[in-house]
Amino acid sequence: MLSPVMSSRSLTGRGTAALILGIVALVLSGPMLGGLAVLVGSYVLVNGIFFALASALKKGVEGRGWLFLEAAVCIFAGIAIFMRPPFSVLGLTHLIGAWGVLTGALQIGEAFVLRRHIEHEEAYLLSGVLTLFLGFAILSEPSTGPRTITAILGIYGIMFGIFSLVSV
Repeated sequence: MLSPVMSSRSLTGRGTAALILGIVALVLSGPMLGGLAVLVGSYVLVNGIFFALASALKKGVEGRGWLFLEAAVCIFAGIAIFMRPPFSVLGLTHLIGAWGVLTGALQIGEAFVLRRHIEHEEAYLLSGVLTLFLGFAILSEPSTGPRTITAILGIYGIMFGIFSLVSV
């Protein structure tokens, strides 16, 4: 029998990283774009490399394609954010929005694979829907300032972290 896509340890780590993102974004929600870029870039890279890619590289993993795609999207977005941290507000907004839409759709796909391996698969599905919603919300109003985006990311991080930790 194949093993689940993500272990409970990976889900716990991903949820903890999201909670940290959320708390830091809300507590330090100053209008500095560079800080926002570092915060989001760090989360996206950690999520892509240490959780999605590491889980996809396990032997005998069921549904690893979803994780490879998610890892690729996260790693690409993280590198793009770090390569141009003084990015314009509009450019960073579009990049974060695109990451949210693509990653959310992939997480929804993962939820259907994981449902046979975790007890609270609906919480994992909700985290994917939340990520998708984050992407669409940011893309729907790209002229939103960095302070608003930081607050939205903070709320997202806390909710995503809770959903991920509940699904363990």
